[in-house]
Amino acid sequence: NRTNNHQQAVNAREELLNDLLRIELREAARDYLSRTRRQYPLHYVFDMSDIEIPPPPLPPQPHP
Repeated sequence: NRTNNHQQAVNAREELLNDLLRIELREAARDYLSRTRRQYPLHYVFDMSDIEIPPPPLPPQPHP
């Protein structure tokens, strides 16, 4: 029973670490995608379909 509890704790910890890593990767990917139009590398490695990509900033307008 003690071994089973220990294994459950280890599994829960690994699941938490995996979730935290996914959050960090998604934040980094979102930042990357907001700065470039080249989405090729990340879309082939990660499923990014649920990440909202902000539109690129408008170029500065000249003063009249």
